[in-house]
Order: sequence, then structure tokens, then C-alpha cells
Amino acid sequence: MKTKIGLTIFTVLPLLAGISETKACIGHLLQDNWPPHAMFHMLMGLGGLLATYGLILFLTWGPLKRGERWAWYAIGFAATVVHGGQLTSDVITDGGLRNQEAVVASGSFLIGAIVVILLLYGIGLALTWSHTNK
Repeated sequence: MKTKIGLTIFTVLPLLAGISETKACIGHLLQDNWPPHAMFHMLMGLGGLLATYGLILFLTWGPLKRGERWAWYAIGFAATVVHGGQLTSDVITDGGLRNQEAVVASGSFLIGAIVVILLLYGIGLALTWSHTNK
């Protein structure tokens, strides 16, 4: 049962994040004040995020479901890099997200959501650890 809950966490989080990120990028593309260079970086970033979320889904329902521990580490690393990177980017940009009204929600709400997402990944990792083999 623990493993099923963990696998569900690793399925729902990347799907929700991918939908949210895509919606935000579409919203930015519709804004007239975004220069082409900024749009390039935004779309490039979206591609990388969607690829990472796809990788997490692949690892979850392939190697991790089979109990391969390396996939457990890879999922933890990917989630930490993506969502930890979001928090770090907010700090580096002096509130570039938290102090803004974002396309999908207020920036402060999104920062809180990112913290919750990281905690949920931690719970998923804790629940699936005993399922993995060395």
C-alpha cells in the first residue's frame, strides 16, 4: 500500500506541475510586453521542465515500480533540482516569483505550493524506499 501511494504521488505531482507550467507559459506568450528573446528562454525552460516531468513518470512506472533503487535516487534528484531550482531562482531574483502576480496564481501562493510539492516528493520517497533493492 505504501508503494502505491508513493507511485501515485510521483504520478500526480509531475502531471499537475506540467499542466501548471504549460498554462503559465501560454499566458506569457499572449502578453505583448514579452520580447522574443525572453519568449525563447521561457519556451526552452518549458521544454526542459516537461522533459523532466516525463522522465519522472517514466522512472516511476518503469524502473521504480520494478524496485530499482537507482530510479528512486533519480526521481529524488530530478524533483530537488527542478523545484529546489524554482525556490533558488526566486531568492536570486529577489522575489521574482513570490513578489509578483503570476499567470496561474499569486507568486507567494506558488512559492508555498513549491514547498508543499517538495515535501510531498519527500513523502513519496520515504514510502517507496523499502520497495527498492540495492
